[in-house]
Amino acid sequence: MLYLQYQKATRLKALIDQLAPILTIAENDFYTNFFNIEACNADGLDNWGLILGQSRSIAVPNYDNVVGFYKDTDTWLPKPKNFNRGNFYQKRELPEQNLLDEPYRQLLLLIYGNQVTNNSVGSCCRLLNYYYQGISTTKKVRVDENVVEMMSIRYLFNFALENYERSIFNILIGALPRPAGVSITYIEQAF
Repeated sequence: MLYLQYQKATRLKALIDQLAPILTIAENDFYTNFFNIEACNADGLDNWGLILGQSRSIAVPNYDNVVGFYKDTDTWLPKPKNFNRGNFYQKRELPEQNLLDEPYRQLLLLIYGNQVTNNSVGSCCRLLNYYYQGISTTKKVRVDENVVEMMSIRYLFNFALENYERSIFNILIGALPRPAGVSITYIEQAF
């Protein structure tokens, strides 16, 4: 995907041609291991993380010793909240977890896609479906507009999200694509 965009970039090709004499690996291996985000190794992913401004470590919610629930639209989803007050509230830092290569690649692809899409509702839905088609052909995403409130969209996933995906979607604001000024929610196993 990214490689095709830069395939005819003359300045980039000139830079790589200047790099060719000092590379210790073949030019095709360089493209595969560092430049192609869909096939690169861990070092290439770390480089893409620097380019896109996203590190491997993400904050993971800690639901130990909390009481309360959060009502999400039509169904109760067990997301404990202490409402930031009361006898049971204790502010704690979120522990960070380093993503493995595949989840990190997926996060980087989402961030990249979010930056190059026009963020219309249709393109946001197409982006997420393209993202999940690479993982499984049975995973689908739909979008409902203005169901929760005006100026809102709700993503409906026909499958259960992985724990790291929930962490990414709940914590990283820019991970799920959305139009400007629009609030966003999601429901798992919705259809």
